[in-house]
Amino acid sequence: MELLDPTFDRSTGIGASESAIACGMSKYEQAAELYQTKIGEAVPKDETELMLFGKCIEAGGIRFWSELNETPVTYPLPTKRHPVHQFMFATPDAQIAPRRGLQFKSMDYSVAKAIDAHGLSEAVPWYVFQCQHEMSVYDWDEVLLVALVGRKLREWPIERNDRLINMMIEREAVFWDHVTRRVPPDIDFSKAGALKAVQALYPEVSNGSVVRLSDDSVAAWEAYEKLGKDATEIGKQREGYKAFVLNEIGENYGGLLPDGGRMVRRKLTQRKGYTVEPSEYIDVRAVKYDGSPVLSESYLDSDDSDSAVVFLSDIVDRIDSRLRAAGFILHEVSPAGSRYYVHGTEDLRFRVSDHEPNEKTAAWMARVDCRDIRTTDVLADVRAAGFGALTTFLQLPVSLS
Repeated sequence: MELLDPTFDRSTGIGASESAIACGMSKYEQAAELYQTKIGEAVPKDETELMLFGKCIEAGGIRFWSELNETPVTYPLPTKRHPVHQFMFATPDAQIAPRRGLQFKSMDYSVAKAIDAHGLSEAVPWYVFQCQHEMSVYDWDEVLLVALVGRKLREWPIERNDRLINMMIEREAVFWDHVTRRVPPDIDFSKAGALKAVQALYPEVSNGSVVRLSDDSVAAWEAYEKLGKDATEIGKQREGYKAFVLNEIGENYGGLLPDGGRMVRRKLTQRKGYTVEPSEYIDVRAVKYDGSPVLSESYLDSDDSDSAVVFLSDIVDRIDSRLRAAGFILHEVSPAGSRYYVHGTEDLRFRVSDHEPNEKTAAWMARVDCRDIRTTDVLADVRAAGFGALTTFLQLPVSLS
């Protein structure tokens, strides 16, 4: 089993505290948000007062438990990787026997009451996943969950469950496959954290274009407006509706509602610094449609009319078909939706996207000689010259090869 330096790069795998997130069992964070962290594109999070408190009392709490129970502990422990599944690593809090660990928490009374009433698996499944992950990596039989509740220590033993561990390994492997392929996992809009996950995926407004919202997104926005502001479960449901709509809009400026007179707008806004530091955020609200270009439609030649509608996804599908026919293989799909193709023999690369590459992507494209196909340029050509322009444009990659 590989021992790791405590300063090692956490982006190289899934830690025990991240296990529930990767498996879709966290109350506080979704897999899509963790994915952004692992690929290095997440906005850094500030350490909360509660997080700082937990870190500061950990050593004292473990020592307190050790003296109360007259049991020696090994603390701190090194970070280790799983001997088989190298994407799994763990740094448990302490070890109290050859095959027994200790996990220390600072816990509210309400959480302890919920555990007493419903059990660990229902009240705090993320703690169970964390401990099972540690047992898998360290090859332990049990982890003792010790919590400081008020001024008293409470403890709950968690036994190794190989059936659960095998399920976790499968789910974590699926998540890690998303990371290695740089394809974001789906967002669960029925759970808390959906809005944060979408905001992490699309932190910027990359262009001034508008997409035409689907029927599902229109229904979600209508439900969002009807529910109104609420901090209860209804409020969480409302956030899910909002997240669903924003996920479809992506990094675009907005989404057009069906009446054509309103749009859901994403606007980068400056937050003034009164009691906190000034910052930027994306303001989302329904406003009067301002005439911004709609990415989801353009005009094509047709037999019975001078115009017809084509969707952006159709443009991408046609580009994809032409590139595949020319021997290109889809190599990667980025979190922002960019698609990268590579030619097997001559290593020619193409990027297909509806927006300009950011600085990091542009540097990568220059390094590997990757050429850009902008779907918005294709749409402009189609608007100007009809369907024939699209056909001609899609032949370009073939001639370049």
